[in-house]
Amino acid sequence: MAGRRGDRRRVVRYLERECATHNGCILIAHCGEHTVGFVCVVAAMRGESPEDASAFAWIHELYVKPEHRRRGMASLLMSEAERFARGEKAHVLRLGVLDRNEGARTFYAKQGFGEQTHLLTKYLG
Repeated sequence: MAGRRGDRRRVVRYLERECATHNGCILIAHCGEHTVGFVCVVAAMRGESPEDASAFAWIHELYVKPEHRRRGMASLLMSEAERFARGEKAHVLRLGVLDRNEGARTFYAKQGFGEQTHLLTKYLG
């Protein structure tokens, strides 16, 4: 969520629309009076492929401010996102992470996530 204020507002509006459209919520972590992170989870997603058309919950975004990382905030947010998804009768929770984000991939693996698909990209420049 680093970046200009306008970019952040645009992201927040997008996440709010996704929550409204797909039965989701944005859960916010506080430390004292300060907001230190959030997770956006939606519970009513469907696969686009006929091979995987089952319903699932989706983590749109997980963010913890750098100065509050490695203190359990991300784990707490993910636990609450899972609780929300289970409460909405989701049986599967998914998310996307960039291959180059090794720290996030390690974190998600420790949270019990495993690889299911690989998205391949070719730049047509």
